[in-house]
Amino acid sequence: FHRDSLDGWVRLGYAQLRSSQLPAAQKSFARAYQLSPQSPDVLNGLGMIHARQQKVREAGGWFTAALQQKKDFAPALLNLAVLTQQHSTNQLGALK
Repeated sequence: FHRDSLDGWVRLGYAQLRSSQLPAAQKSFARAYQLSPQSPDVLNGLGMIHARQQKVREAGGWFTAALQQKKDFAPALLNLAVLTQQHSTNQLGALK
């Protein structure tokens, strides 16, 4: 894919996430973020990376940012719900 292809970086980042290559996924989503910082796909991907790293507040912030861009963005809605279900209210206090 072309180095300035948002779709290419997002697809690569999700593929890297699926194969647990977190540092590589982080780099791919960081590049995608440079290309389109308002993309719900990019924001959701960054949230997924933080969730996998057990960075609950950061992950919730990225999922919330994705929903601010597109309020009915199903992947971020699902990920935020799963994150909320899996972690105590104390850890998610910053999201409220």
